[in-house]
Amino acid sequence: VSIDAIDPDFVIPRDRKASLRIDQEFDLDFGFLNLGTDYRASAQVLFTQGLESFLWQEYAQTQGIPARTPGVAPDGRPIYPDLQALNLSNRTVLTNGYGGDSTVYTLSLEKSFENGLDLFAAYSYQDVEALSEGSSSRGVSAFRGQVTDDRNFPDARTSVYQVEDAFKLGVSYERAFLADLTSRIDLFGQFSVGNPFTYTFDVDNGNALFGRNGLGENPFDNSPLYIPNLSGDSRVVYGPGFNQAAFRAFVEGRGIEQGQIHEVNSAETAWNQRWDLRLQQELPGIPGVKSIVGDNKLKLVLDIENFANLLNSDWGTQYTSPANGQSPIVRADLIRASLATSPASIASAPALTGDAARTTCITAGSCVYRYNTFTSQNSAFRSNSLSSWRARVGLRYEF
Repeated sequence: VSIDAIDPDFVIPRDRKASLRIDQEFDLDFGFLNLGTDYRASAQVLFTQGLESFLWQEYAQTQGIPARTPGVAPDGRPIYPDLQALNLSNRTVLTNGYGGDSTVYTLSLEKSFENGLDLFAAYSYQDVEALSEGSSSRGVSAFRGQVTDDRNFPDARTSVYQVEDAFKLGVSYERAFLADLTSRIDLFGQFSVGNPFTYTFDVDNGNALFGRNGLGENPFDNSPLYIPNLSGDSRVVYGPGFNQAAFRAFVEGRGIEQGQIHEVNSAETAWNQRWDLRLQQELPGIPGVKSIVGDNKLKLVLDIENFANLLNSDWGTQYTSPANGQSPIVRADLIRASLATSPASIASAPALTGDAARTTCITAGSCVYRYNTFTSQNSAFRSNSLSSWRARVGLRYEF
């Protein structure tokens, strides 16, 4: 029987927040060049310190007997029990962890002109860490979905929801062309860096590498890939089917740090941009009711989301990162280091599957990774729903 439980000492997660904002009005009149008056600038920083955070742990892997002693992978990460191979059930517990700070900086500038034109521009930078993605409604799936080299005791790491850089632009124009009936147009644009993701090992139910849950809960591709030193690395050997030249070009072409576990969510997809348009037109109110409700007007509103895509189907295309921020590019297994002495012995060495990896790899030098296949994955995927334009028309009565 699988159990999802709450630690009896669990406390509601809490943060400590602090913010500072500075607003300043100024003129851009240099004598020889007058760019106008009454500019408004703002600078803000918001800091959040994670005190108690939420975290899922698999107690069947950390406190179960005799399976609680982890092995050690070549790069030092723990190898937990394979509960499926040991025919053990899941004991997933919601508990507390610590860490997950974030800092958000924002700069903005706006200006209103007497002719009805308003301009706005802003830039924001995020440095957001999280302890757990919390990406599922089930405890065991939330545990399996944590992208980290130690999913039972993860450190705070870059959040998959972080938007590191974002620019926003706004242009508005308002004027009464017909008597006192105001016409207004608003155009809002946003340019943001793509979603973060992680290069990971490609695993399956036959070879989970670092342990797995029981009761048929197949492993996710959420174990960050070890990026070997391409000049030579004692932790990694290569099977006969591994394309080393393509892998080298991939790593070097993207400037990925070598000789370490790939930093979680340190890769990013391409930049996205989006423009939204709103048109508003005041109309005369309902005749004969002014004596009852006073001044009244109708307002016709047209919203066009992703306006650029309406103009050209190739514009306004939005891209997302790989599913769950996981890009599995290398299929590998673990073999005994003593068998990795020649190309022939490397190719013929039996893979340590099931719970054998945990019981065999008792030190970092006991085993080596055998990289078997490399598959270059797309890092950006078109979102059809976000890449389409939408229009909405409304009529509002104001009094």
